[in-house]
Amino acid sequence: MELTITNCNNIDSGKIEITKNKLNIKFGINGTGKSTITRAIKYSIDSPELLKELIPFKHRNSEIEIVPEIIMNEEIKSVLIFNEEYLNQFLFKEDELISNSYEIFINTPEFKLSTDQIEQLLSEIKKVFSDNDDLNKIILDFENLSKSFATTQTGLSKSSALYKGLKGGNKIQHIPDSLRGYSKLIKDRSCVKWLEWQNNGLQFLDISDDCPYCTSPTTENKETIKSVSTYYDRNVIKNFTVIIEALKNLGEYFSEDANLTLQTITEKQSGLEESEMNYIVVVKQQIDDFLLKLKALKNISFVSFSEDEKVEEKLTNLKINIDLFDRFKAEKTKQIVESLNTSLNTVLEKVGLLQGEINKQKQIVRLLIKKYRKSINSFLTNAGYKYTVEIINDNPNNYKLLLFLGLCLTGLSPGPKSQTFLNLGERRGFFLVSLQKQGPKSRVKSKS
Repeated sequence: MELTITNCNNIDSGKIEITKNKLNIKFGINGTGKSTITRAIKYSIDSPELLKELIPFKHRNSEIEIVPEIIMNEEIKSVLIFNEEYLNQFLFKEDELISNSYEIFINTPEFKLSTDQIEQLLSEIKKVFSDNDDLNKIILDFENLSKSFATTQTGLSKSSALYKGLKGGNKIQHIPDSLRGYSKLIKDRSCVKWLEWQNNGLQFLDISDDCPYCTSPTTENKETIKSVSTYYDRNVIKNFTVIIEALKNLGEYFSEDANLTLQTITEKQSGLEESEMNYIVVVKQQIDDFLLKLKALKNISFVSFSEDEKVEEKLTNLKINIDLFDRFKAEKTKQIVESLNTSLNTVLEKVGLLQGEINKQKQIVRLLIKKYRKSINSFLTNAGYKYTVEIINDNPNNYKLLLFLGLCLTGLSPGPKSQTFLNLGERRGFFLVSLQKQGPKSRVKSKS
């Protein structure tokens, strides 16, 4: 492969040859233009418009247009440069030695193929969610409702949106006689915006005895106007209306009895009683348990199965027993549960294949970790470094390369501070290790 470079920094023109599939070493004293050549190659591939940054200094004010250019007689699709920028981008990250260890060490073509096979076997479950657009909204509404029903060890939290919204009863349904003139505004869907507008206008109320909006006399009504923001806390009303809206949206998923009871509780004129709070706690618990099942099924993938886990047992446990969710015994909920359980039964018919693919994938990961750990540690030992590395799996889809001192089982602190443990030569050693492993994954031509 031949590269021709012209008008780039201190290089007027020149040619370089690179032999494929071999280590090409180009020596040159400082100022020869090694970095310029590298930048020219990278710019031409990634950002051709940046080549103008390489216009030679002597031509910066020239009347004749000088165009930096690099011509390659073969295509280079990507390039990885071994320099300080690479260090800052990929090495000594916050919680690992090399950024994106999963992609570099684990996510091989063989691993991807195995993952695709597993995803195909699980596709029946995924199809339920893709065929039912409402499911994602149901999950979101249930999540918001659950947050509004915040609980403590002793029951419904007094800081929860529901408790605050009903502390003195439903103030939207039960408006004091003195404020009945505002009934239409208070019961309107835009009530919260109106309360904010009304509250912001109070600062102008004492300027004169006239309404700051229409200039009508307000002397007799001034205290009534002020009492609106005193009686109606905008934030409390805002959060409470969200609860009412969520209950309305989810009404067809609650049983008839649950709907009636929740409506009675949320429309009360007085505060919550102990028995009513206990009822809400049970509703929240069933919401959370139901959500746990729904989200586990929605997100099911190869990462859902831990090491040595029995797939059949895992899938069976994901089935939803509607009898355990008496608050949700509605026809719509039953339809969803039935479709999800049916999809699980379909997958269970092929559980042997699924178990085999998952076992195969776990074995692939074990061999990859062993291979890269041995390779990197052999390099470090041969280079005379007292460090070792370990690929740690801190969750099913997250593998990190951590640095250890000798045989010490305590890893060095991850992140940029790790650099303080290493001298310049050691840092360059890790540069080479990283570049060696990342290069093939990126399918790049690299220059050092």
